Amino acid sequence: MPQEQVSPQPRAAGDLIEVVADAYTWRWSRTTDESALADAAGRRIVTSRLQPAFEVTGRASHAAGRCVGADIDGSRLRVRYDRVNGTDKLAVTLRFASTYYVIEEAVYEPGDVAAIVRFAYFADWDAGQMRPGGVADTCVIPGGRQDPEQAIFRTADLDDHRFSIGAFGLDVGTYHQQWALPHYLVAAYNAGAAAASGAACVGLGGAADGNVLARVHRGRFSYEINVRGDLWGHRRGTEPMRFDDPLFVAVAADWYNAGLAYFDALDAKGFAPKRRAEDVPEAAYRAQYDTWGDQGARRCLIQRFDEQHLRDIYRDVRASGLDARLFVIDDKWEDTYGSLSHDEQRFPNFISLLDEIRADGHEIGIWTAFPRCEDYEALGLTADAVLRNPDGTPYLQVNRKRSWYVFDPTNASAAAHLADRARHLVETYRPSLVKIDFGYEIPTPDIAAPHDLAFAGERLFLRFLEVVVGAIKAADPSVAVLYYCLTPLFSRYMDQSGTDDLWMSRGRYDEGFARRALLSTWCGAFGVVPYGSSGYDWRSMREIWFDTAIIGTLGVIAPLAGDENGEHLTPALAALYNGVARVARRRPHYRVAFFDAELDDPSTGPRARSWARIEDGATVVLALRPNAEGIAEAPGIVRANCAVVVASLTEDDVRTAAAIGIVPFEAGRITITRPAPGDPIAVAHLLSGDTVPLNVRRDGPQVVVDVAPSIGDAGPVELVEIRFPHAGGTPA
Repeated sequence: MPQEQVSPQPRAAGDLIEVVADAYTWRWSRTTDESALADAAGRRIVTSRLQPAFEVTGRASHAAGRCVGADIDGSRLRVRYDRVNGTDKLAVTLRFASTYYVIEEAVYEPGDVAAIVRFAYFADWDAGQMRPGGVADTCVIPGGRQDPEQAIFRTADLDDHRFSIGAFGLDVGTYHQQWALPHYLVAAYNAGAAAASGAACVGLGGAADGNVLARVHRGRFSYEINVRGDLWGHRRGTEPMRFDDPLFVAVAADWYNAGLAYFDALDAKGFAPKRRAEDVPEAAYRAQYDTWGDQGARRCLIQRFDEQHLRDIYRDVRASGLDARLFVIDDKWEDTYGSLSHDEQRFPNFISLLDEIRADGHEIGIWTAFPRCEDYEALGLTADAVLRNPDGTPYLQVNRKRSWYVFDPTNASAAAHLADRARHLVETYRPSLVKIDFGYEIPTPDIAAPHDLAFAGERLFLRFLEVVVGAIKAADPSVAVLYYCLTPLFSRYMDQSGTDDLWMSRGRYDEGFARRALLSTWCGAFGVVPYGSSGYDWRSMREIWFDTAIIGTLGVIAPLAGDENGEHLTPALAALYNGVARVARRRPHYRVAFFDAELDDPSTGPRARSWARIEDGATVVLALRPNAEGIAEAPGIVRANCAVVVASLTEDDVRTAAAIGIVPFEAGRITITRPAPGDPIAVAHLLSGDTVPLNVRRDGPQVVVDVAPSIGDAGPVELVEIRFPHAGGTPA
């Protein structure tokens, strides 16, 4: 856990209150209620009204209130307002630290009966309408758009765009969203000045009882929590209503590091402690093959997916040459949603087939969508076991070919059923990995809600995890759980963060993946392992696997039966997959260093072209692409004239490790700085299983070796291994 920060003290000077911290300066005017956040160099990051905006029922109009008091208590500032929305009161408490400040709570006190519809930070009112009020020219929202993939947005270009940043995704925001949810954050900075400002990362410290959105409109943004107390009554009455899920605002030199500062703040204050490495199952590091792409290519979706198709896919995986330890069976293996049992008609020998796969040395992964329920009565449950509409009737998710209800995990019978099915899944099918797929399709409070409104909004997603993952881990703690989110708030329930599904990046899967890969490295700050996955074609695989060497676990979802371009896996690609699998790290905590990256351009970023993985201060993996001059370089460590992955095969830095692995994506010369004496020995490991000695030489403090993806008639190279017989170090 990070050391507790020294807390700066707010200081009053006439109308202004100022906080000068290590990373930022914050100023606020009692008269105008305007707050201004600047970086350590004094460059403006964001200005906004301090007072959050509350939309409530029963008021003739909505408008900001006036400040009637500001009290300083050590590092805390409590601001009181009256005449909010005409008749109501509001109190806001802030606490300041050296790299962040936090809005600890907002307490809304109605003058008479009112229901909270929604409220927003960094917001204002315009003719009685809530609107974004945080002035910043750029926002970063992971997974904000997927058609094409985009995370960096110039705020002036957007006209009242909404983005889900919580668990709910489909039909919530302006754009299609599934991946990265929930992450609960939006980063903001100003790029338009001569020198770009530092950045602020705004994010929650707990799961709210509404769904969470970022809203962007003509140069401004807001952070909104959609409660819908008007529909459900859980935020309604005359008594003060407390909203105490804290909102952190962390500041750093750029948005990427501001995100890390936010995660560090959550860890330091105990809201989201970093996971212990020993709590991450080994299966989280296993290279994977997922059947979903093949299911599509073979036209065996929904009821067409049967045992023969599954056997054919597995046969092709065995023959492919891919060293995929985990064979992941995707959607449509169940008989009905809600049973978590295989379809005995389509898969009569399902369990024995899983045993055959395990006997071949593979492990099993299995896809699930726990909340879906096609027929609750057939399961012996009542309508109380599923989410409800505002009129009390069961909510039904209507789809073109298949519809379902959504379990309510706050109902005791539904929770017991879900836990029982989770145990059944683990005990019957013995998976090493469970791939969970559901959060983004849960209906928002605008549409449906659980019966126990203490778990409304984002807390509903949390309750699902408590019930389902709790039962999985109780049945077998060694099972790894995969989901798609980027928040540390739920990291205790998740072992992997997946980069699926890239289907909307067709024709440019590598570009979409590059953006997700860079953002996924945030997971290294809190101990969740990113899973690389892929797109649905083979021509993008080189670039995807190249970056996966940095971020985490290798995977592929492209079809062995032939992709959308009529192309197939080649031996050369299989060798690259196996080479990256050989150098994959098995530690959940790391940071990255960028040597060549785009962190500002909305159309091309965020993307790293050359970067490194750092564990406990040691540079252990480098993925280097040549620049315009044809040079790929990590200064003082590696220099090459080709695209290459260089990795330590021990726990030590590549400059001191007893063994180094090189995955040659192109032919070229690699120069590695190795000041320690000793003559190296190099050998190429081939796809065929053979090895070939290679020439390697010393040139003063450097080691030089020429590499290529293939060696004549010997075939494709998986890995070039260089050993230093007299070096020490710890095996990886």
